[in-house]
Amino acid sequence: MRAARVRAEAGEAEVRRLNRDLERMVAERTADLEVANTQLEAFAYTVSHDLRAPLRGMEGFARILLDDFADGLGPKGKRHAERIVAAAQRMEALISDLLTFSRLQRIDVSLRAIDPTGIVRTAANEAHALAGPEDAIIRIDEPLPKVAAEPTVLKQVVGNLLTNAVKFRKDGEPAQVRVWGQEFDGHVRLWVEDQGIGIAPEHQERIFGTFERLHGQEAYPGNGIGLAIVKAGAERMGGRAGVESTPEAGARFWVELAAPKPAA
Repeated sequence: MRAARVRAEAGEAEVRRLNRDLERMVAERTADLEVANTQLEAFAYTVSHDLRAPLRGMEGFARILLDDFADGLGPKGKRHAERIVAAAQRMEALISDLLTFSRLQRIDVSLRAIDPTGIVRTAANEAHALAGPEDAIIRIDEPLPKVAAEPTVLKQVVGNLLTNAVKFRKDGEPAQVRVWGQEFDGHVRLWVEDQGIGIAPEHQERIFGTFERLHGQEAYPGNGIGLAIVKAGAERMGGRAGVESTPEAGARFWVELAAPKPAA
């Protein structure tokens, strides 16, 4: 009897020791994570300020050459200056998207019940302006169902999907885009459906990765981060994103989020 009690006490002491070790390890990992987040924020600040400043300087001086010294440059010199401007603009867009992707990993996301209709309208107007009045027809099936989301993150997600939809249109045809909602089993799917060039089945998971591109810059400009931002934003709101598509028959991108809980 005594031996059993001794073994039990020894076992309890071992459990307490293991618990102390586990708590210590969790505290150390938490501290390491906080340091890593601080370093990531410092890196984002450096990218935003220290890298953008010389980049804008390069673009500015190249534009001065084109505006004030075009006659002296000659055709070849003008082409080189124009390439500098275009490259600087692509780098600026890449830095901006990298910062957005980085911020999505760190920001505090507070979900609340929202009507996404206004957010979708704003994003549609911006996508329409980007494409041009004759190059995009965007239809929103209102009213859209309410979702549990963070408004800023949701606007980034929807905006990127609409930008993609108007960009990847068939040559010589205006983009035709439809946004609609679907409710099921306590969830809501927001769909962005287009009639563009479509995506082959083997690429439909890959395109949500960072820096994944299926087309060259000449055909469809971009940096391969837009859909990675969509995926990260959806996941930060507790949801997910995906696509259904057939080549040359358009694509239907969706973002699935929780439906708001009924008021008590």
